Amino acid sequence: MKAPNILIIALLALGLAGAGCNKSPKIKIGHTSIPTAPEELKLSWPLGRYGIQSFDMKITQDLTVPGMPQPMTQEMSFGQETSLTVTKELDGGKRQLEMEYLNTKMGMSMAGRKMLDYDSTKKSAKPNDPDIAAMGKMTGAKIEFILDASNRVESVEGIEDLQSRMEGATKNDQSGMLKSLLSADTLKQMMDHAANLPDKAVQPGDSWPVHHEFAMGPLGTMVMDFTNTLNGWEKRNNRWCARIGVDGTIKSKPGDAADSPMPGMKIAVSDGTTSGETWFDLDMGMFVDSTMNQDMKLAITVPTGNPNKKTKKNAAPATQTINSDMHQVLKTTFELK
Repeated sequence: MKAPNILIIALLALGLAGAGCNKSPKIKIGHTSIPTAPEELKLSWPLGRYGIQSFDMKITQDLTVPGMPQPMTQEMSFGQETSLTVTKELDGGKRQLEMEYLNTKMGMSMAGRKMLDYDSTKKSAKPNDPDIAAMGKMTGAKIEFILDASNRVESVEGIEDLQSRMEGATKNDQSGMLKSLLSADTLKQMMDHAANLPDKAVQPGDSWPVHHEFAMGPLGTMVMDFTNTLNGWEKRNNRWCARIGVDGTIKSKPGDAADSPMPGMKIAVSDGTTSGETWFDLDMGMFVDSTMNQDMKLAITVPTGNPNKKTKKNAAPATQTINSDMHQVLKTTFELK
């Protein structure tokens, strides 16, 4: 599995995060004791807020490849930090939120052999692989999100810079999936943290549904359905937080094979489950910590042979299917600066 696939998985996982020199305005502490009544969990983005969101992912896959006598174990890691800054107040209670990519780390080993160890913060990091080099260029890219009065993401601006930096990777991504995941619509969904919150006041024991769909271009759509449950109130960094349990399923819906830039390629996700917990700071109005465990089966069908070789008209390309049993652990934190 090449590096763009690591980024694809990471971008999808970031949708669950629900996770400068300037300093954020002080948090007004309103919850000095444990809540005794139902609470509204409301996202808050006050003007001047500045913080760092950190995301780390570790993946273990057992790959079954046709012709190989036994499964092969592949381990991957992905880490990324982004800054989030509320830069403007707009008419109608809207706000402008700027996200900047700060650094990226990636690692991969196959059957115990290290294949990739990349850290964009190291000056010596000069990868020969154009895909890895393109991902390193994410550092410094800025995207602006326009939030409505209820802090839902209304629109995305400045996406062209990120797409330009990632051009090398998207050109080499024959599936077309990476390009879809770098679209304004997909990034809008990923930053819409308010979608993970209930629409009414809740108390311990209350649950609410969460639904996400992420387009993967011709390869289809990733569908995530969760049940979030308020497990209780818990102090974190000396502030009261809602401790929310997350349980749900992950699956995929097929895309239109006729639109695929790589005939015969498809990815099917089945038996996908997610479980974990996330903490929502009541006074900050933010998700501040999250740990998720995901398990799923992937069936990756790819064409075999010479892609440039002419075949009979209307003949289906020869393919092989690689099956993967995947386990991944996702951790996200947000810290004010």
